[in-house]
This record gives sequence, structure tokens and C-alpha cells, in this order.
Amino acid sequence: MLGLIICLVSPFFALLFALSNITAKSSRYVIWLFCGFYGLAFFIAPNSEADCVRYREWLVEMHDTTTTLESLSSAFYSEGNRYYDIYQPLLTFFVSRFTSDYRILFCLFGLVFGYFYSGVIYFFIDRLKQSPRMLEWWLLLALAFSINVGSGINNSRIYTGCFVFLYGALYYWERGNPRFLIYCFLSPLIHFALFIPVAILFAVPFAKNLRRPLWVVLGVTFVISGLELEFFQRLIGLLPFGFATRVGGYATEGAVDTAPIIISTIRWLILGFLFSAVTYETSLHSKDQFNRNAWTFLSLLCIATNLASSIGQIERFYSIALVLAIGLMLLQINAVRDFNRDSVFWGYLISSLLVLNTLLGIRLFLGMTSEHLILGNWFTLFYLSEPDRSLYDYIR
Repeated sequence: MLGLIICLVSPFFALLFALSNITAKSSRYVIWLFCGFYGLAFFIAPNSEADCVRYREWLVEMHDTTTTLESLSSAFYSEGNRYYDIYQPLLTFFVSRFTSDYRILFCLFGLVFGYFYSGVIYFFIDRLKQSPRMLEWWLLLALAFSINVGSGINNSRIYTGCFVFLYGALYYWERGNPRFLIYCFLSPLIHFALFIPVAILFAVPFAKNLRRPLWVVLGVTFVISGLELEFFQRLIGLLPFGFATRVGGYATEGAVDTAPIIISTIRWLILGFLFSAVTYETSLHSKDQFNRNAWTFLSLLCIATNLASSIGQIERFYSIALVLAIGLMLLQINAVRDFNRDSVFWGYLISSLLVLNTLLGIRLFLGMTSEHLILGNWFTLFYLSEPDRSLYDYIR
């Protein structure tokens, strides 16, 4: 409760307080609110071409024009229109009715993202069987920055949708209650590409007893080339409701391999995770239904992503895999009461694989906010002068 009170005065220091008592129930709500405040303090660099610039422009456009809810809803999924997701345009429309200040919109982006982001992180924290040790603290840090809140706002559609999907899937696998599947089914409305993990989710019951063949296929898809781009272009041509135009933009030569080194690195991070996880999965949880379902989904998702590597931005699905892989490894390592030599070896191997990705996440987190994140609060931020550089620019 004290953390929530501190959050009113200084969200940043409330976050530090929450991290000092990470297992407290109120700490999750502090992290959730901090994500919203991060949106208020969001920094857009001059001449930036990031997605956040487009969100800001759409807000101003809707505020200055006579866009109605009826005209907006009729544009969803229509041929030649830019709206193929419902969440972001609809939220932007409602905010535009009373302001054109993008900080308000990004605050709401942060709150929605933060609710499911903190929910997924605390799904794993609440299931730790013992107090975290040094290696588990590192995994928690890596989990938090595998998809950081800055990216969650800048790429609000895909990453918010990812955490909505994971939130529903994790609770469904654990409790078996179909109502949690509602979150999974809603995720394609946030970003249409999430119909892929939803489809994979239905394949899990049929594939979870084929673990050994899956490991073989997974390993093969990491070392061979993906399917040809022309194959996907033919499939995309069969899509209805104008989706072919929208999806086709990702299946062009210019959209592929925009950052091949980073993509390749992330792929091999996942590969190292999955194969090192075999030891833990088979020795500790071979009969655990939750782990079997989760690891089966993880394998199928990586196989599908590897095969579709010729499609632009498909690497974002590796981010889903990375979040899930880190969380599952956290639970499995924490379940080991006493580290033996093998446990230490696998644990430090995993840690070394995560260094690059975690540092990149921290860099992005600092680069999309300003000093207002530390100096301001919910009330004073609107009276502070417009920042001219990011928090990362101050400390580099």
C-alpha cells in the first residue's frame, strides 16, 4: 500500500520501492501504474520515423477532423484502408474527442500494456517455490526487458497483443479454464498477425505427445532456410476482406531482413534456450501438464517463425518465444533446491545468452523516455518544459 502512495508523488521511486519487495501484491500494481506514467513521459526524438510518430499524427488528425465512430467502424477491415486492427484506432478515437495531446494517449497505451505485462511477469513470480537467488534475479531482469515498456508503447499493437495472448494462454494452461481463452481470441483484434499464435494454440493438444519429433524439427528449422517468399505471396493472395493488401506489405523484398544480425542473434538465443531447457523439462517436469503445453507451444511457435523467416517483421514472434522461455526457465531453475554442477553449468549458459538482448532492452527503455520520468509525477509533468533529448542521451 505504501508503494501506491509513493507512486502518486514519484512513480519512479515507487518503482524502486516495489522492486525492493518484488513479491508483495501491491508491487504489481505499482509496476502497472509506472507503465502508464512512462507513457506520459514518453520521448519522441526529432525526425523519428518510429510507430509512435504515426500514432501521434493520427490522434491530431482525428481531433481536427469530423471523424465519427460510425465512419471509423466502417473502415475496419475494408479494402484499401489502413485500419486492420481495432484496438489502437478505437482508443485513439476516444482520446481525440477531448484532447490532441499524445501523452494522454500514450499513458493509456502504457496502462493497457502494463496491466498484461505485469500480469505475465507476476504469473511467474507468484509461482516461485523459494526466494530468488542471484541467477533467478538475473532471469527476472531479462524477463522484464525482453519486451520493455518503451517498445510496448511505441509498438503498442503487436506487443500489447503479445502480452494479452500470453496472459490468457498461461492461465489457461495452468487452470484449464476456457474463459482465459477469451484473452487469446481478443489478441488478433489488437494486432491481426496474432491469429498465428492463436492457430498454434489449437495445435498444442495434438502435438504435446510428440516432444522428441518436435525437438528434431525445431533444430532443423533453425539451421535451414525458411520457405521462399513467393510461397507466402501466393497464400496472401487468398486472404479476404482486403487483408491481402495489408499483409502483402510484409511479404516484399524490401520488408525482409531489415536487421539480419539482430534477428539471427535472437534466433540463436531461442535455440540455446530450448535445447538447454530439455535437461530441466525432461528431468523435472516430464509429467507436468502446464510445462508440456507451454513447451509444446513454444516449439511450434519457433518452428512456424523459422519457416516464415522470409516475411518482414516475423522476428517479433521470437519476442513472444523469448518471454515465455525465460519465464519457464525461471520456474524450473527456482524449483531446484540445491544447485549441482550440471545445474550451475546450464544456469550460467542461459545467463550468458541473455546479456545482449537484455542490454538492448535497457537501451530502448532509456531511449524512449526523458528526465521527466525521474523528476516528474502525475501532476507536475504537464508543467515541465518539453524535453529535447532522451534519458539515454544524458547518461551515455
